[in-house]
Amino acid sequence: DRALTEANVGAAGCAVLAPLLLGLLHGTPAGWRPVLALPALVLAGLYLRYRRQPLPAGPAGRAARGRLPLSCWLLATMTAIGIAVEFCPIYFGAELLTGTGLRAAQAATAMSIFYLGILAGRVGGMRLTRHAGRAVPLLWASLAATTAGFVLFWLAVSPAPAIAGLFLCGLGIANLYPLSLALTLDAAPGHGDTANARVQLLGGVLVIVAPYLLGSLADQLGLRAAFTVEPVLIGACGLLLLAGLRLRA
Repeated sequence: DRALTEANVGAAGCAVLAPLLLGLLHGTPAGWRPVLALPALVLAGLYLRYRRQPLPAGPAGRAARGRLPLSCWLLATMTAIGIAVEFCPIYFGAELLTGTGLRAAQAATAMSIFYLGILAGRVGGMRLTRHAGRAVPLLWASLAATTAGFVLFWLAVSPAPAIAGLFLCGLGIANLYPLSLALTLDAAPGHGDTANARVQLLGGVLVIVAPYLLGSLADQLGLRAAFTVEPVLIGACGLLLLAGLRLRA
């Protein structure tokens, strides 16, 4: 739990900086395009710094054979749906913010508060998971915070409550992926690589399908009504978590 949570803290930090820099540079003569060069520069620096460092050896022995247990599949599906819960606001959150009166550039900059919530949540999760046995209660708390924050963001008609809801939503979403992935791997002893591969495959599919479904519904019903997809996904996460934990027990 702790290792996966700490690994995602750095990613969340970069996610905070990206839209913030994008919005800040949009108002300068340079424009927003120079931001896209930063990842290439950072990757080049990482290569120069670590190019001679060897990768650690893999675990000794052969992986266990057999199928993944049903509890692992349920938790893997929950993890993948949790990824979709995170990406729906990423794709369409800024557009929903423009409905509260913000201009497009302001809305893009305000989206950094979502990633700031994710960063704060993962830093908190990193501290909480230093003690064993806290993953499941923290997951339930994360789902509750995600629901409350999203409802506030979804129903807000002015910028301040929408941004506050976005922060709370990010705070809740923060630990859904690392903690649910940890539970998934724990439910598949000896099959960690296989379980992780299934999670990434399912998550990759849902990252495409869920925002596409949301966008298609928005064309027919409007964006605010289409965002009904999000609470449905959050509810599915809760049901799958409950079922997966019962089967694992």
